[in-house]
Amino acid sequence: MTDYTTAEAAVLLGLRPSAIRSAIRRGRISAARHGRDYLIPLPELRAYELLHLGRVGRPRKTKIRPSVG
Repeated sequence: MTDYTTAEAAVLLGLRPSAIRSAIRRGRISAARHGRDYLIPLPELRAYELLHLGRVGRPRKTKIRPSVG
């Protein structure tokens, strides 16, 4: 199994390393401490990508506009 550092995971997911560390602190990504860095297994990164990325912010409210005419 391949493990990635926070910097490598950030490049893989298109995020900043600080966002990866924040997700680890919040418990959204499971990682093992290795010296000053973390090692993150690939399945954890894939699970995080599927569950937490791609949904940024609050969904838009759709307004129903009266038809003109």
